[in-house]
Amino acid sequence: MRRYIGFIALTALICVVASQALVRGQDKVERWDKKSGSVIVAGKIVEENAGGVRVKTQGLGKEETIPSNEIIRMTYADFPIGVSTALTRMSADETARNYVALLKGYEGVQAMPELKTAGPTARRYIDYRVATLRAATAEGDEQTKAAVKALSDFIAANPESWEYPHAARQLGRLQADTGDYPGAVKTFEALEKAPGVPAEFKDEAAAALIDVAFQSDDLKLGKQRVERVMADAKASAGLKERAAMYQLGLAAAEPGADVTARSRRSRTPSPRRPTRRSRPWGTTCSGTSTWPRTRSGTPCGRTCGWTWCTTRTGASSSRP
Repeated sequence: MRRYIGFIALTALICVVASQALVRGQDKVERWDKKSGSVIVAGKIVEENAGGVRVKTQGLGKEETIPSNEIIRMTYADFPIGVSTALTRMSADETARNYVALLKGYEGVQAMPELKTAGPTARRYIDYRVATLRAATAEGDEQTKAAVKALSDFIAANPESWEYPHAARQLGRLQADTGDYPGAVKTFEALEKAPGVPAEFKDEAAAALIDVAFQSDDLKLGKQRVERVMADAKASAGLKERAAMYQLGLAAAEPGADVTARSRRSRTPSPRRPTRRSRPWGTTCSGTSTWPRTRSGTPCGRTCGWTWCTTRTGASSSRP
């Protein structure tokens, strides 16, 4: 009888230890969820590419595909304990979006010797966070140039990663905001044509190319890009709505435009707009559209001016 009880106790202990090891050994993907803001998908990542990640979930073991535009954060199972502990300590800063503190924390993680024992995708993720956080916190020409280089190097080294479209979008915005219009065009054109990238990124790239044309005072090119979008049967409704707003702005700017058209200037995009330093996705705006919006939630380009942000209600789907 005692042997039997001892055997049961030992079996239970083994099960508890095994289950704890299994939980710690799970990859975790924090993804955007329009109901709750975000959800955690736990399991084993079986594939990663520019389109997103495929996870074999725990329990029934079914596979779930998470598009890259819905990925907020990652926790890889092969992070060493020291790295996992350091990342956990940054949870409050993640919630508060304290990018200065996060940059310091991720740079510390990047310098940890034990990080070298993690897999290549886990190390790549840390490099991605450091590069995007440096871009988000850059002040002055020197830091901005270093941020542009860091993002460019990351993109060149990881063109097929799920992080690629996030990093490319941030790089293109930073280039445009610093007046490097040829660089921005190159970045956004590559993003727009990249295979497997979710449509949301491609639409944003197409809209950004129109913005860049007007920022660089190339009204002819801007008009051509607007017309191309309007003539594209495959263009999304959101992208066509944005292009239609530009058409109104262009019409109002034409010599001889009627009073009605001119009155629209205060509520439609102007061919020229002031620039601003690139910010992380969703940090200053609110609203439900995937297009640029103001702090009050009204479409940018109206009386309140422009922002680069794109947001979703409750939480952003991409952070540095």
